[in-house]
Formats: sequence, structure tokens, C-alpha cells
Amino acid sequence: NYRFIYYDEESLSRERALLRDEDPDVLLATNDLFKRVGEILKSPLPIKSVASLPESEYLPKEVADMQRNTTLLGLAYFFTGEDEYAERATYLVRRWFLLSETKIEPKHLYNSPLRFQLHALLDSLQMVLGHLQDSEIIQLQRWFLHYLEYTDNHFISKSFTQHTSWLYFDVEQFALSNFVGDEGRQAEVFKRVLIRLSHQIEKDGSLPEALAQKEECDNSQMLAVQGLWTLGRLFSNSLGETLWTAEGGAMCRASEYAVPYFRDRPKCGSSTENDQRWWPIIVDSLHYCPELQSNAPEWRDWMSPNSREIPFSRYEMPRVFDDNSRIPLFWNLGMPSEKEETDEPDTVPPPRDAGTYIPDELLKAAEHDSQMAQRVNRIRRWHEVGQTDIADRMTKKALIDLRSTSSTSPNKDYIPAAMLEAAKTDKAMDERIDRIRRWHSLSQQSIVERMIKKSMNELKQKPEEKSALAQEQISEAKKIENPGQFKPGKN
Repeated sequence: NYRFIYYDEESLSRERALLRDEDPDVLLATNDLFKRVGEILKSPLPIKSVASLPESEYLPKEVADMQRNTTLLGLAYFFTGEDEYAERATYLVRRWFLLSETKIEPKHLYNSPLRFQLHALLDSLQMVLGHLQDSEIIQLQRWFLHYLEYTDNHFISKSFTQHTSWLYFDVEQFALSNFVGDEGRQAEVFKRVLIRLSHQIEKDGSLPEALAQKEECDNSQMLAVQGLWTLGRLFSNSLGETLWTAEGGAMCRASEYAVPYFRDRPKCGSSTENDQRWWPIIVDSLHYCPELQSNAPEWRDWMSPNSREIPFSRYEMPRVFDDNSRIPLFWNLGMPSEKEETDEPDTVPPPRDAGTYIPDELLKAAEHDSQMAQRVNRIRRWHEVGQTDIADRMTKKALIDLRSTSSTSPNKDYIPAAMLEAAKTDKAMDERIDRIRRWHSLSQQSIVERMIKKSMNELKQKPEEKSALAQEQISEAKKIENPGQFKPGKN
């Protein structure tokens, strides 16, 4: 029941359609993606058991390579529907997370240089889940639940308001909580981040903790502002919550203060940085901060020469930065976009009286749709913790999804009758049909067809297995009834 949390589904789907129409901007970004995954497919499959390798030999590089490759393969599969991308990705998933003889322990992922890009990996895993068995999906979710508990126990900090370590810890915690379905922890992270905005960002937009890093203060400001905008993207996709307007637009103030393109300030610290790392922050800032849109960003003479000319399109910007930047792979794909007014439901549900804030329309849908039932439960929990704005947004989105599904798919004839019949007594089949309907709503026809074909093959095999078992039982019964002629031995 996990939904994309970093890459916005609607934006990705729109870009996929633009790719099919050979849009030059999207082609530029995805050509780089396909070139990279082409190299992955050409590389030989690993032979050695991961568990048998000494840590010094495969950590942290090989863990980071696995994260990078799986993320890119998932994205490539989303855009093309080509099974070879999903099959290589699921091979890596099984090898690193599922097979007892080769899987890694949480400590190995915890030490990866790409650890704080985990949200991108989790989205890519969601893109290829149709190529995993139901039991494998459950096993994968349990592995990441174990990892969530491990990170919680091993993170040490004196105060949750200090510097960037807590910021990226919350990025990781929120993404993992979303993947394993821990809504309570998500609520805790959200409230903690709101508190941090008021503690870490001054009225003038300065970040005292980052500026205190002296020689590394430019890098610290980059990491801090990048972390905030990453959280803003996660909250927007998962909760519909616009973090960039919280605390009187604190994130916009931080961008205006820290980003040298927005403010003529001296260099901070003596370390040499790749100032192109400011570009993703500029893209977000110009989109969500109206006060920054009046003046064109300006390059400063102390900045790195390769950062002088900012590309007009985000698709022309670097798609992949170095691991330490904490900028996810292909950050410029699937960026959240503001929804049109017409996308909102005609009426806003009254949310305040206990037991009445869930519209009857959703409650009725939840009676026969397990995914809607879980969404309704999440809405209730957000109300219980006092986050009514989030609950309202989730309610509106659920209504939009429900009405859209009703208008575009008035019937569900694409699900074979044999599967629907089996689902009445088979819980696993019922859950699989829910996932198929989810992929269908995202226009992922190739995944839908594959999952239906797989399900039908399994249904066909079951009668054959029962028939073979019955024949074996009949044969055994005959042996008992007619054991054969008794042949006495020699005296």
C-alpha cells in the first residue's frame, strides 16, 4: 500500500507521456537515464555471496552501487515498461534483501554513502513490485521495518534541533515509515520538523548551526537547505502538506539567505564546493517562493566557474551529483507540481465532529476496497493527532482518486472472472487484485497484464495439482484394497 514519496506519480506519468511524444527536454534527461541503465545491464551479474565477502571488500561501495543501480532500473522500467529493467532490479532486491545466503544486515545499509537517498530507492522498489511474489513483498517490507528500528536505536544526538544530522535522520525516518506503514511515526517526524523550522531558521533566514561550521559552512548551508526542500517534497507527495509555507515561509527565507545566487554575500568558509549543488534548491525556491521570482539569480565571482550559466530548463541540469551531496538520483524527474483548482472536489467534507469527518462516499468504498480502508484509517489517525489540515488534504485526494476511478473505470472487467471468484475465498488473491487495480489506475498496463497473466497461470496450475494429488490418493487406495497375490517364502 506504499505510494511514491519522492517522485510525484502524476508528474512522472506526465513526463512518460512527453517522452512518448519525444519532448526534447524530457528526452535529454531520460537519454542519460537509459545510457546509465544500459551500462548496468551490460555488467556481469555478481557471483560471490554478499554475506561471504569481508566488509572491507564490499562496503560501502558495493552497497551504494546496489542502491544506485536499483533506483535507476526502477525509473527506467516506469518510463518504458521493459521487463529487462524490472528483472535486473528484482534480482538485486532478492540478492541484497531477501535470500538468506546473500542478504545484508541493516548495519551494512546504514554505512552506505547513499544512505540518505533511501527515499529514491524505496520509490524505485515500488515501481518493480509487480515482478516480486506476494511473500517476497512482505519479506522486503519486514527487512526495512527491521532497518527502521535499527536506525532509530543507533542514531545519537544531544538535541533534535542541532545541525543537519537530525534533518537527514528525519528524511530517512519519514520515508521508511511511509514504506512500512507506520503512520504514527510519520506524524512524529512531521511535528518535529515544524519545531525545527522555528529553532534552526532565524527571522532573517540565517541558519546559525550551519554557519557555525566555519571552514565547511557553505557545504553545511547547502546540506541544510537541501534537506529542508527534500522534506518539503516528501511531505507534499505523502501528505499533501506544503512545508514551504510553514512558519511564515521559513524555508523561503533560508533559501534567500543561504543561496548566493539570490543574495550577494561573501564566500563562507575555505572549502571548495561544486556550486551547481545550489541549482536544485533554486528550482524549488523559484517555484514555491514568489518573493524570489522578481530578480534573476546571479553568479558571484568567488563561485566555481562551471556554475556560472544556469540552464533554463531543470532537465538540462546535472541529473546525478556526487554521493555526499545527498541530492537523489534524477532529482529533476517527477517533481511535485501545483494542482489546478479544477482538480479539487466540488465540496469540502465537514471534518470536525467525531465520526462524521469521513465522507460516506469513502466509507462505502472502504467496505470492499482494502486500500481505501487503509487510507481512511490513516485519515482518522491524522485527525487523532490534531493534524486536521493533512487529514483534509488526504480526504480531498481520496475523493479525487475515487471519483476519477469511477468515471474512467465504471466496471472492472479487466479483472478475469476466475480471479474475482478465487478472491472470495483466497485473501492473497484479493490483495493481489487490489494491487492490480492500483497499477491500472496509474496506467501501468504492462504491469497489469503481467500480474493478471501470472495469477491466471497459478489458478490453472491449482486444479492440475489437485488432480494429480487425487490420482495419487486413488492409486494408494487401490494398493490397500488389493495388495496383490501372497507369495509365501521358502521353508
